[in-house]
Amino acid sequence: MFIINILNEKPLAEHALLKTIGAGNADRRILRTILANSRGLAAAIPTWMAALIERAPDSAIQILLTRQLDQELGRGSPDPRCGVKSDWLLSALKGVVDTIDADDSQLAPGRRWLEHSGRCFCDLSFAAAAGALVAAKYRSEELSAWLEIMLRRQGEDTDTQYGWLEQHANRQAEHAADIENLLVITASDRERDEAVGGAEAFDARLWTYLDRMQRRQYERVAA
Repeated sequence: MFIINILNEKPLAEHALLKTIGAGNADRRILRTILANSRGLAAAIPTWMAALIERAPDSAIQILLTRQLDQELGRGSPDPRCGVKSDWLLSALKGVVDTIDADDSQLAPGRRWLEHSGRCFCDLSFAAAAGALVAAKYRSEELSAWLEIMLRRQGEDTDTQYGWLEQHANRQAEHAADIENLLVITASDRERDEAVGGAEAFDARLWTYLDRMQRRQYERVAA
């Protein structure tokens, strides 16, 4: 697993902001803000996958991505979609943490992140974009698992409200591994190098996003 091993060397939970939140040393509003900014990723992944399916160079990767996209969309039912669930979870959080600011300035980092990340799936080669998708799904798994832990600490009705996050995390991890395994089998050495480059490009944008969120946290504390 050439991409996942690289990502494993730098776990998302090791980012200073997530560590601060995990230690209970951050404004509680930042957790809801992270969720609000991150829910766009759940909605964007299916769009990115659809774009890759159109560009797929052979039927094997096209069939795999199509099957995964069907799972992302809830096998035809609109209710289980990750974006819908994220919106519902965000609403459920209103009784757990403070609301974010009345304006949407707190969502600016997420919009910028998604805009820049989307370029990985439009401007790069197919192999690089496939690598970016592996990174997106793997980091989505990490973020979902981290959010579940943080939300369960709130002591609310976690089994019914947040238990779906574990299922989502497991599915994203499986998807990332399946795409990478197919790349190992079908891609050339050059294409595998491109896939790693695409994964690193997506990951760099994600960490930059978290850096921006961390600066906002410091600004809020200073204020």
